[in-house]
Amino acid sequence: MEPTRISDAVWEIDREDDMRVPGRIYASDAIMEAVLRDRSVDQVANAAHLPGIVEASFAMPDIHWGYGFPIGGVAATDIDDGGVVSPGRVRPSISVPWASPFSSPGPWEPRRSVRRRMVKAG
Repeated sequence: MEPTRISDAVWEIDREDDMRVPGRIYASDAIMEAVLRDRSVDQVANAAHLPGIVEASFAMPDIHWGYGFPIGGVAATDIDDGGVVSPGRVRPSISVPWASPFSSPGPWEPRRSVRRRMVKAG
């Protein structure tokens, strides 16, 4: 499946088969060249099959191949239409270690404190 340019920095993956929404990638020409070398476009299309997904399966300019869902991927779902909340969807990227409050210190709290609370809760 080949994304089609719909504006200067927006590419669309048309709905195919059982996709519930189209895929939409926000990327410059240079970024798209890199994106087309891995399987992240397929992952954007796969996410478009999610129950309750609304509008589109999006990918931001930091898109790269992830674990089932592309890193940089965004999907909103309507819980009243069978949508889901997927905590497994949100995880740090090796290339983007600051992507999660659980992966690096930040304005949230130091990693050790977060880990201690997770171990106590779990």
